[in-house]
Amino acid sequence: MSNYLAIASVTATLQQMLSAALEEKLPGAEVTITRPEVVGAASTGAGINLYLFQVLPNAALRNHDLPSRSAAGEFIDRPQAAVNLNYLLTCYGKEERLEPERLLGIAVTLFHTYPILNREEIAQAVNAIPGHLLAGSDLALQPEAVRITQQALTLEDLHKLWSIFSPVPYRLSTVFELAVVLLDADVHPARPLPVTRPLLTAGRLAHPVLEAIAPARLTYAPGAVFHAAGRNFSASTAVLIDGAVARARLVSPTSLEVALPEGVRAGVRQVGLASNVQLGMPPAAHAIPETGSLPLLLLPVAGRPRFVRDTDPREAHPRKKLALVRLLPQPPAGPGQRVELVLNRLGDAAGAVASPLSMALPVVTRSGRPAADDLRRAFQAVGITLSQRLRLQQPRGSANFRLTDESTGHVYFVRADADPWMLYFCLAESDEPGTLAFAIPSLPKGDYLVRLRMDGVESQLTADPVTGEYSGPLVAIS
Repeated sequence: MSNYLAIASVTATLQQMLSAALEEKLPGAEVTITRPEVVGAASTGAGINLYLFQVLPNAALRNHDLPSRSAAGEFIDRPQAAVNLNYLLTCYGKEERLEPERLLGIAVTLFHTYPILNREEIAQAVNAIPGHLLAGSDLALQPEAVRITQQALTLEDLHKLWSIFSPVPYRLSTVFELAVVLLDADVHPARPLPVTRPLLTAGRLAHPVLEAIAPARLTYAPGAVFHAAGRNFSASTAVLIDGAVARARLVSPTSLEVALPEGVRAGVRQVGLASNVQLGMPPAAHAIPETGSLPLLLLPVAGRPRFVRDTDPREAHPRKKLALVRLLPQPPAGPGQRVELVLNRLGDAAGAVASPLSMALPVVTRSGRPAADDLRRAFQAVGITLSQRLRLQQPRGSANFRLTDESTGHVYFVRADADPWMLYFCLAESDEPGTLAFAIPSLPKGDYLVRLRMDGVESQLTADPVTGEYSGPLVAIS
């Protein structure tokens, strides 16, 4: 974890980050760490003052280490305090030269771009303090990353805050919270004799720590592989992607090779670690999650886009057919996932956006094969009339099914693993389950670049290696 020097190490690291940014963008400006009234009285130049004005217990971890004493009052574990630090960042300078505003813009942009204290920056800041005042600080080894978050303060909050430094006049300022900082007590817990029949049959010497993912942007493919870098990896280290266990191979104590598990969705996925340990009598494997995670951008693939025209089954007497683009997303879209199609005509920067043809279908049965009459009533509730000639196809062991109305030729795919069910229509007999149909607006004829956006993450375009211009995937609109 980290010792009593952690709070001072956070202040030193912030000061170093701001000093480096100001040296590049506004040379001559300084970064101080004094009380705001001292800066207001003595400073005539431009700069930023950083002042730690409040320390609060972290609500999520404040009781994480209890109990830390035995019944006899002896320490059985090192007590740990989890705190959040609130810093007042004040910008000063010549107002006619807009120096306070420029300084604030530099600081806000810096902390928004780099919202986590880097371990190397912490070590550099600790070593740069004159007189080795922070020698022995181990904040850089803390498993939980220290995150920077700008706080939203109302005028009333600012008035109360600045009244502490009265009668100093208000200067342009904002507040940043840094959390979480873990403070371990410098005590030596008593170590009892080992039990004769331990329930923990396989232990860990050190917690695995995840530090980086490469590549951080991964295009989906079944079993696609990425690498996790960190410390203290072992054969018992497991990788979790949104809580699901992924197949991982130990390359070295600092590297894991990870394959995407089945059922993972496109979008921003959270990658974390767990340790497989044997617990109980008889021993059984348990995955114990570790703290901290990193984001993985899983890019979807717009498979086999094609342009067709089809009638809208919601119209009793359709006068014209819908212009549709059908494609098979990889990975398949999940219930409740936001999916959009983006089309750009070759050579045109402006794009058209369409959403898939799908709607909530009232649940007609909780389990088993749905009855034809139940399906007709459910479809009628969303404006679709089914004929008497229905063909229902349901793979063995799957809750989802494909429905074909042989009288009209309309094909529907029903995802039954959500509540309510999701209905996708305007499909063809040859379409695989999971195919999406997008009703597109009226567009000029020509070739269009196709992008699939799932939960805000877009599929990639291919580019011509000679000209560098985008060349696919394409769909021909006619």
